[in-house]
Amino acid sequence: MRFRVKKEMMKYQGIDQRILNTFDNPGYGLEDVYLLDRIAKNVMISKAESARLRELGLIGGRYPKIYILAEPGYLRHSNDQNGKQKKGDSEDDLLKAKIVSYLKDHGSGSKKELLAYLADDFQQNMTEKQQDYKIRNLLKALKADGIVDTDSENNRKAIWVLIG
Repeated sequence: MRFRVKKEMMKYQGIDQRILNTFDNPGYGLEDVYLLDRIAKNVMISKAESARLRELGLIGGRYPKIYILAEPGYLRHSNDQNGKQKKGDSEDDLLKAKIVSYLKDHGSGSKKELLAYLADDFQQNMTEKQQDYKIRNLLKALKADGIVDTDSENNRKAIWVLIG
């Protein structure tokens, strides 16, 4: 199977080898690989194509600012109450764990410091604004879970600390 896909890939010039190497799962076709390559190269795809890749759990973000998920949907193991796969959960859980470990090591940190610390862990196609929203949502979720809190009411300039 793997050889056949690589042989078919030769029809398309310049396909990113990293994307091709992630598809050992026979559930994905050549068109899926080609569309992911287009996203990686910041080439626009249609909404229908985007919807198909989203159903497969391969992309995140809102159209047209979509990005390839670091961990494809078939590798995720977290399920919701109905047994359906939650998209993006493992990535968010990993980022939350890194935030908690940073706060354990340093005692406290601003949002800007946490952004600098997590810069390499975000999706490569995420803009700075998307990264800012992502870190904000992660901190809000950790605050709602009672894990972190701020030193002031102003979350913009707040210093985040662990509770307990």
